[in-house]
Amino acid sequence: MPISREFQRRLYPKLKQITDWFGTAAHIYDFNGIIRSGSSLVNAFCSQGLSYNNFYAVKACPNPAILKIMLILGFGFDCSSIDELRRVRAIGATPNKIMFTSNNTSLAEFREAIAHGGCILNFDDISLIKKFIKHFPGRLAGLITCVRYNPGKLHTSGGHVFGSPEEQKYGVTDKQFLGAYRLLLRGGAKSIGFHIMICSNNRCSSYFIKTIKIALAKAALLKLELDLEVPFINIGGGFGIPYLPGKKCRELDVDRIGWFAGKLFAAFRDKYGFEPKLFTECGRYVTGPNGVLVCRIINRLVKYKTFFGVDSGMYDLPRPAFYGVYHHISILTPQGNPRHGGRKFRAHVSGSLCESWDRFTPKPRLLPVSTKVGDLCVVHEDGAHTLAMGGTYNGRLQSQELFLLDKFVIRIGRAKRPKDLHITYGCKPKTLRIRN
Repeated sequence: MPISREFQRRLYPKLKQITDWFGTAAHIYDFNGIIRSGSSLVNAFCSQGLSYNNFYAVKACPNPAILKIMLILGFGFDCSSIDELRRVRAIGATPNKIMFTSNNTSLAEFREAIAHGGCILNFDDISLIKKFIKHFPGRLAGLITCVRYNPGKLHTSGGHVFGSPEEQKYGVTDKQFLGAYRLLLRGGAKSIGFHIMICSNNRCSSYFIKTIKIALAKAALLKLELDLEVPFINIGGGFGIPYLPGKKCRELDVDRIGWFAGKLFAAFRDKYGFEPKLFTECGRYVTGPNGVLVCRIINRLVKYKTFFGVDSGMYDLPRPAFYGVYHHISILTPQGNPRHGGRKFRAHVSGSLCESWDRFTPKPRLLPVSTKVGDLCVVHEDGAHTLAMGGTYNGRLQSQELFLLDKFVIRIGRAKRPKDLHITYGCKPKTLRIRN
């Protein structure tokens, strides 16, 4: 869906100045919009009296300047790799604000997770708990830990990206659930939370309410079977945003989720005598609607269909190519004036890769007949899972990142340079002589 009117009002009149100064293409993030989205998420739960926090999914948009806004909001960070751990520690994230949720975890990843004061260590599989106890004996006692649960048939994934929970590689099964907690307790763990995450970009509030009910039921089971009071319940991310325009593509009602969460947690407290904290790990919901990719049309190519070629491509924003999903596109004149009204025709917007799906339009899109070479192409909802998912196929270079403030535009990430691609080939040779 198109970016907010407030974002448009602040961005479009300045686009000529921005593109004249910085050039194209550029990922542009709206500081005010990110603060507004993050604050609305906090208010939806804290207004119901819940002890709540969001652990921003670093993978969504790992630029350090974006991550620093999460510190302003008081958020923690959801990390899943060594690099992500190091990024958030570098900007000042404390151990209790870092949740490390990995899968297929290596010993090197475990070492980094427990270094520098540690983090909240989320275990994805029983074998990984055994692996950790074997190689890091005695270390569980000093850590806050967690178990990721996969409900299988109890719950759907709520989206085509994840697929059926039973087909996922994430989390312990229902039969393994209590065993995982017993194993952690025998290994010396003192504080063990609960985690569940099985959906992506879901905009149905009832889905997340059901997730909370499942999570609280498991917390109750742990109390009854193991006399364990989980300090927190993390229901994961997956809070969706409406990519498609129009009223049929509704927004997620986070206030409804918050209201039900307040009632469910209060009832749990009354029955079991304790109340866990509630965590989420939303990334897309916070930054997704608050970013755009601005590129320029450099060619009009007429084949069996018409293609408008831009100075960007799927290396900057691969979601349409990967998943066939919709990102709204606006065409503006070089002066930043939207081309709307009048006749339209169907055309593609594509990049320059030697790859058939290097398009921002999985299907031909209705564009103004007046669209010209030199116009600006604004691709919406670029604030999450876009540049971070891109690559360097064909040696194409990913674009710069900019921050839109009230009176300034700041470059927070330069475009990739050719030397960035070739630096790994300058390594010192290392040779193994094969024995006969």
